[in-house]
Amino acid sequence: MQDSAAVAEVARESGGWDRNSSYFYALLGTNFAYTGAVAVADHRVVGLVVGYRVPSSPDTQFVWQVATAAAFRGRGVATHSLAVGSGQTGPSSLPRSDGDPIER
Repeated sequence: MQDSAAVAEVARESGGWDRNSSYFYALLGTNFAYTGAVAVADHRVVGLVVGYRVPSSPDTQFVWQVATAAAFRGRGVATHSLAVGSGQTGPSSLPRSDGDPIER
């Protein structure tokens, strides 16, 4: 996952979360890419959802972290990222803020 350092920075900026390394997010982005989402605007990471599906119960998703960059809070980034990460909606349905797409 090429954005792992940026994802780690958004998680740290959000405060209160575990201090995970960029390598941790690279592993999650590689191994659990279909159960998480990264929101991007202005070519930078502005939000994230990290989680995984429980192997013994594929209909159950565990969400580990949800974070949004301060400048993008209150715009629905986390809500839509959760929907994308859980497969409830596709990236194209994410909202646009100030004309910038927010995508998975």
